[in-house]
Amino acid sequence: MADITTGDFLLGQDTVSGKEGIVTVNIPGITDGPVVAAEVKNITGKVTKTKAKLRTMGRRGTQSKTTGWEGTGSMTFYMVTSLWMRLMAMYTNEGKDVFFDIHVRNDDPSSNRGAYQCHLGQCNIDEVDVAKFDVDADYLEITVNFTFSEYSIDPTASFNDRF
Repeated sequence: MADITTGDFLLGQDTVSGKEGIVTVNIPGITDGPVVAAEVKNITGKVTKTKAKLRTMGRRGTQSKTTGWEGTGSMTFYMVTSLWMRLMAMYTNEGKDVFFDIHVRNDDPSSNRGAYQCHLGQCNIDEVDVAKFDVDADYLEITVNFTFSEYSIDPTASFNDRF
């Protein structure tokens, strides 16, 4: 076993600030290319494997076989735009479903870990708050839940992984 030094441990300064980064959205036919989504408060994209359960001879337990994956996400915005409500209304009122791409870049210049970029493609709204009122709120937020069927991680801009 190699000798362990203090350089093997994570330094607090190398954690990545959640405030350092940028989110862009490209909605074909709506935006002229990618635009900064300045109103975003937070965003999460999650990939979940889909699995089939199966039983085989000689095993008492249930096994699983990966059969695919599903991408889901959620964005919370400060309520300063009606874009997301209008995109939902395009579907509910006209039957026109809109697909879009999201690009997330985490880049904290004070961290030595580097940057990370992820592209979520073929995003489609599942659910959006279309009306909101709250007399106790200092500001209003809306949440957009979505699915995506493509994603990629930029290999030239990923954290300085040790493994």
